[in-house]
Amino acid sequence: MVAGDLVSEKRTGTRHYQPDQVIEPLGALTAKYGVAVVAGNHDHWYGWPELKAELAKYPHLTVLENEAAQMGPIALGGMDDDYTGNDDLPATLSAMEAIEGVRVMVTHTPDLFPKIPENIPLMMAGHTHCGQVAYPWGGAPIQTSAYGDKYACGMVEQGAKTLVTSAGLGTSVLPVRLFTQPELWLIEVRPEIPLTISDRADVRGLCERPLEEPTCTKHILRDRG
Repeated sequence: MVAGDLVSEKRTGTRHYQPDQVIEPLGALTAKYGVAVVAGNHDHWYGWPELKAELAKYPHLTVLENEAAQMGPIALGGMDDDYTGNDDLPATLSAMEAIEGVRVMVTHTPDLFPKIPENIPLMMAGHTHCGQVAYPWGGAPIQTSAYGDKYACGMVEQGAKTLVTSAGLGTSVLPVRLFTQPELWLIEVRPEIPLTISDRADVRGLCERPLEEPTCTKHILRDRG
């Protein structure tokens, strides 16, 4: 899943990339069920139609603009960028209704997380760069999320839903990071596992739900790169 901002034209940049140069590295990505891509704010500011035309040259790259796609066992909703006002949650949810599988949402900004219904257990986002320039003790002086630090970095669980906000690989405005690291996430989505009474003590602390509920539904691993 690629959660947007395929390019960032920095004010201090010494080189500006053409659309084909931006997309070419993504064309080398491979995945069993294909690669899904949504747009970020910088993509719209750069020229999303030109970038989308280049993405179309790679059949294994699926562009989602308030749409949904069957990605193996996953019913993936891809919502366009909220920061630039291109998101359409009702349209995305409607598209997901027609697809079978585990429901997962990918979008650029994490600020849409409170609006995501409980029957979508996982949402993935980026945009914030985890602050990009952060304090050594956590948090950042400037956040691009309307919720401040709440959804700005890492994994957040809210009821039956989980949000994963990645710091991403690049930078914005200035080509520098401080006390934040570029990262990739590896997420495993597993089916519910029924637990017997004797099993519950063995999984204490591993499940996000109370042990009175005999299911263990989410195992999420992060691989920092």
